[in-house]
Amino acid sequence: MKTIRIFFTALVLAVCTLTACVHLGDLDLEPIPDISFTYDCAGLTYTFTSADATDVKWNIVGETEGSGEVFTYTFRKPGSYWVSMSGNYNGEAQTVSTKILVAKASVVKLDDGTISDWDAVTYPDFMLYGNDGVSYGKFDYDANYIYFMFVLEEQDMFNIDEAIWNLRLDADDNSQTGYSTKSLGCEWYYEGNCCGEEPWDDWYIGLEDDLEWTDAVKEVMGTRGVTDDGKFFFELGISRKTFGVKTAAVAFFTKFYNSDWDDAVAFKNSEGATSIHLALDKD
Repeated sequence: MKTIRIFFTALVLAVCTLTACVHLGDLDLEPIPDISFTYDCAGLTYTFTSADATDVKWNIVGETEGSGEVFTYTFRKPGSYWVSMSGNYNGEAQTVSTKILVAKASVVKLDDGTISDWDAVTYPDFMLYGNDGVSYGKFDYDANYIYFMFVLEEQDMFNIDEAIWNLRLDADDNSQTGYSTKSLGCEWYYEGNCCGEEPWDDWYIGLEDDLEWTDAVKEVMGTRGVTDDGKFFFELGISRKTFGVKTAAVAFFTKFYNSDWDDAVAFKNSEGATSIHLALDKD
């Protein structure tokens, strides 16, 4: 659930010269509204709920209008949309607005005890290929999560119980922000084991010049197990809200190491790139 409490702060560009300046008291800024709203989503269907307002009216710019403290709308396609809510607070008319990023639905379910749902994820740019020739993975997303799934073959150099997974996530697909690595600007850096008997994880915040360990974030684990032909697999989700994925693209680098940090399996996209950039704008 996302909470909106904003806006209407005037953006003023004050240009001073020898004869004219902006002085204290010259600015007449709009007060921050007392009203707010939250929203939940299921695929392209969004439910908006007012807080603290009466006589509520909604405007989804270019799409529709509505009224009532709770308002549900199904968008025609993914994209960015401005949502405005107006209402009364203690007899005063107020308005709040925000831009939301509407995402496609996903077939992936983390609580269904299987990874067969991933068979329906078929976008070519969502495929991940291990450099060992046998391991593979997939990527998907919806409005709430970014999903990863990996299928790994244990090898002499790669003990699945001790394998270390590394994920470097550029949450805004901007190489100029976050920790610089692999041509990415990573806001988040992960090291852990998701498929062994004793899973563990460490998350780091990607600063400009360093990494800082944090316990403020956590992935959501899905199904783990072994395929019929003896390969290990796991799936997980990363909350877009928790990890601040607000833009229409992400980038990442991902790799598995063995227990002494020797390289084991690196993943690339269909074009052979290990720094993978993905647009979050699928229909």
